[in-house]
Amino acid sequence: MSTEALAHTDPYANLAESYDRLAEWAITEQQESARGHMADFLQEFWDTGNHSVRRVLEICCGTGLMLSELTRRGYTVTGLDRSPAMLEQARRRLGADTTLIRSELPGIPAEAGEFDAVISAAGGFNYLSESRIDATLAAVARLLPPGGTFVFDVYGPGFFAKIFDPSAPRVMALEMEDTSYIWTFTTAADGAHFDMAYSQFHRAGKGGGDGAEHRAGNRAEDGAGNGAGNRAGESWVRTRDLHRFYRLPHDTVRRLAAAHGFTEAEVHDNYTSAPSGPHTLYDTWTLTRDTA
Repeated sequence: MSTEALAHTDPYANLAESYDRLAEWAITEQQESARGHMADFLQEFWDTGNHSVRRVLEICCGTGLMLSELTRRGYTVTGLDRSPAMLEQARRRLGADTTLIRSELPGIPAEAGEFDAVISAAGGFNYLSESRIDATLAAVARLLPPGGTFVFDVYGPGFFAKIFDPSAPRVMALEMEDTSYIWTFTTAADGAHFDMAYSQFHRAGKGGGDGAEHRAGNRAEDGAGNGAGNRAGESWVRTRDLHRFYRLPHDTVRRLAAAHGFTEAEVHDNYTSAPSGPHTLYDTWTLTRDTA
């Protein structure tokens, strides 16, 4: 039997509990950098700069994977995210001593404090239109001292070429023991944005079969939610959400960064020293505030 949970205004409300497993899948199957590799890049960038880094704010912090990695390396961290469900997972990971703030960008509360560096890992900025990127960069700049840095990653040109087909929707699926996913990727006619319709099927009941039988039953489920292969007593909950992404061209980021006092703006290939190119899957930006 299948039931459906309504789509939520928070596109991560239904995803939060399984997010960490999806992050591992993105690392192994979609070439996303592991958080440890990201932290290595950040630490080297900060250590070779002219500004000491101790206090770090992560915006779009999600379940706290990056915050946890930086905490282990001795940094004092604060996390900000718009999703209560993701922040709940972050709280479980990080404990009561880490400051976590619920806010939707470009809003960064003044009481968050001042920071030596701001980061955003795993493509959170792709959810922001150009006007919201502009306002967020202004908010970040106000938090940073001269020489302070902002590092973030977004989907690069290679990612959009690989995942989105402007001529037709593209469908991908992932199957785990108790959760399965179907993603449908579509491109706006004018290319202004890219939509990912996200369906998650989570096994809510206790069935009598093993993992192989669960997988067979899930594949047999038809559009009405009638799984011919499901064992008696096994139930599934389907949730559906829409994730809308925006491309961030290099010239746009540089123009907005300069407007808000970031005199250095470099883009790298997926947390490496190599420059971003036309086939780069993940752009990693390093911005530095004017030291004058």
